[in-house]
Amino acid sequence: MTKNQKIIAGILVTAFVIVLSFFAVGWYTDSQSKIETPANNETSQVAEPKIEFSKDGKEVKYQGQDGKTALAVLQSLTEVSTKESAYGTMIVGINGLASEDNKNYWAIYVNDAYATEGAGTLKTNNSDSITWKLEDIQ
Repeated sequence: MTKNQKIIAGILVTAFVIVLSFFAVGWYTDSQSKIETPANNETSQVAEPKIEFSKDGKEVKYQGQDGKTALAVLQSLTEVSTKESAYGTMIVGINGLASEDNKNYWAIYVNDAYATEGAGTLKTNNSDSITWKLEDIQ
């Protein structure tokens, strides 16, 4: 094999390796996009959690999150003060507004109904509307 034939053979081998590399990168990129695309070809977006406060701060609203407790979601959105009681964790302050012993308390509502369990054990769903109200003790 002459020197020119060796050079041409080297160039052909190099060109073959480059073309093969482009095919490999294209295949890999295509396979990754198929993995990341949902089966129904829709992109899934998770809404950022938000919280709403009344003007006087005595009412607080937010959406539940699948599998998370009402307390965990609330704590992820704002400042929360708690104390332990015989009945579980009690919310004693939300966003700096504290309840007053023997005067008022933070009541929790789920989908506009008074909750039947405490915020620390109440599992929420994305469709749940959670409302806290600072209510007077009757």
